[in-house]
Amino acid sequence: MFRLLLLLPFLWSFPSGNGDIGMVKVEKVYHQTQGEWTRVYADNPNSYPITVRLYCYYEDATEAIREYRVIAPYTFKKEILKHSHRLQATRFHYDFRIIRGDVYNSHHDDSYMYQLPYLSGCSFRVSQGYFGGYSHQGRYALDFVMPRNTHVCAMREGVVIKVEDHYKEVRGWGHVPRMGNNITILHSDNTIATYLHLNHKGSMVKEGDYVFRGQEIALSGNTGWSMNPHLHVEVFRLEPAAYVSIPTQFDIGGVPTTLRDEGRYGW
Repeated sequence: MFRLLLLLPFLWSFPSGNGDIGMVKVEKVYHQTQGEWTRVYADNPNSYPITVRLYCYYEDATEAIREYRVIAPYTFKKEILKHSHRLQATRFHYDFRIIRGDVYNSHHDDSYMYQLPYLSGCSFRVSQGYFGGYSHQGRYALDFVMPRNTHVCAMREGVVIKVEDHYKEVRGWGHVPRMGNNITILHSDNTIATYLHLNHKGSMVKEGDYVFRGQEIALSGNTGWSMNPHLHVEVFRLEPAAYVSIPTQFDIGGVPTTLRDEGRYGW
């Protein structure tokens, strides 16, 4: 009997580099068929883990089967799925999503005191804090009012896993993504920090770079869904189904401090 295996792989991931030294190298999910078996593999050439979220569809099933596979750093041809044409006659296909980081080992270090995301000697006002009514509903996000081209610094050390800096629009409410130009950094505890609304071509780092706490990473701007020049920062814990916004404390004179609406903070 003829049996059809329908394979429709779909990749969602952060934009990746071209494989040069110091760049994020492209992760891959692909399949190979030999005899009665089709096997799906994943490659992770980077220095940090990735998570592959698989969606497996069978024509006689009412729901997709979701599975998660964590791929260790520098791992190649890791088998994550196999299908037998002979034993499994049901028509089948798969989709997938790649998440940079390990969704099962993302445990925030609540004792960590983050550095303010700008240079020493500067102070800026928080225009919207945690659960702000304008655009931070349900989120532990912070907006700092600052002029364009202010030097933005890493709040914590980690690996740069995403850089977008090609958007020119000052205020985009249509085709420009909400985040505008942005940078994402993966921390050692598998949490991530995002820095949003950066200036056009304002990035000072590239994907794959290791950055230190306090290192200059970008110039602030007013891109994306932004009414006025400001910097939006937020830290997330990774979970299989979502990124979970989490609270942070900042080092203000050696004291762990939760930043408040309309407060002005410097160091």
